[in-house]
Amino acid sequence: MRKYFAQSSRIVVAAGMLGLLGCGDAKLPTLDEVKQAASDSVESVQERAETAVAGVRTGSIEIALDAPLKVAEGYARVARFSGNRPGTLQITSYADPVREKYPSVFLRADLPSGPATPLAGQTLQAIVYVQPVNGGPVWQSAAPVEVRIAEADEKIVSGEIVRGEMVNTETEVTVQLSGKFTAVLP
Repeated sequence: MRKYFAQSSRIVVAAGMLGLLGCGDAKLPTLDEVKQAASDSVESVQERAETAVAGVRTGSIEIALDAPLKVAEGYARVARFSGNRPGTLQITSYADPVREKYPSVFLRADLPSGPATPLAGQTLQAIVYVQPVNGGPVWQSAAPVEVRIAEADEKIVSGEIVRGEMVNTETEVTVQLSGKFTAVLP
């Protein structure tokens, strides 16, 4: 990736210098102006690339409770066990519980026992917890929530929360849950 940025940076610097020189202009830019233009161009390319890479590395979660929630991060963990023990799929809005941010989402589904089968196309039953704000009420699934996995590979798991009912632990209000997620695997 660094090699790509180095090559891109050289191209951007050269283009920036040519742009500053212009066609037919009698006044040439100073060395400081060329350096500043090159630096600005390189920083702009690096910022855009880092933003794009970060978006791929962190996933996202969108949930509709009593109000829509968008979470800028989504992480997946898949655990498979030997024998007839079911595996688990866990989707969270945080990579590490110590760095939990809000809104916070936790989804856990059992995977079929037996030999590992591809996740894509499976419909799973999950428990879900959502805490929209730090210190605020927690919404929890009243019964297993239906989750459909659309895509799964060694890097991401994406899918849809098809239907389920959530209960607010403070007010006992119930709402229908729906949503979608793209979660990255470690």
